[in-house]
Amino acid sequence: MKKRMAAIKQVLMKEVPVCRLAFWGLVVAFCVSCCINLVQLDRWNASRELSLAGSYSTNAYWRSYIVFDKNGNYCKYNQKEGLLEEGTYEASGGNQYHLEGNAGESGDILLVKDGVYYTDQDGSLTYASKFSDIPTFVGNWTLEWEGW
Repeated sequence: MKKRMAAIKQVLMKEVPVCRLAFWGLVVAFCVSCCINLVQLDRWNASRELSLAGSYSTNAYWRSYIVFDKNGNYCKYNQKEGLLEEGTYEASGGNQYHLEGNAGESGDILLVKDGVYYTDQDGSLTYASKFSDIPTFVGNWTLEWEGW
């Protein structure tokens, strides 16, 4: 009986390191796979082209909203005063756009990953975060803008 137990113990001692080696091999393979997936995700995010079309808002007390459509039109409004500015935009190169208001206003837009920076005629720089990829009007001022 002792010989049999010794033989079983010897067999088990040989198989345990193989099981451990297989386990750690799977752990390493899983970690390498996760790293490769993260690199691929980073490359995919870097290659995506940013789109200006959509809706943006500032975080100020009286939020200003800026809406851009795919046809080159934009409008800026808030809930208190309604329509502030309306006009067209055109690409200036890269992620930069030039705004030309219908009432003679002008400004510039810099499109970044999660929003836009825009400058008015007075030179003030304002950040507006993107909250929708679809041109969306918030509130009840939309009836004033028949062209939208």
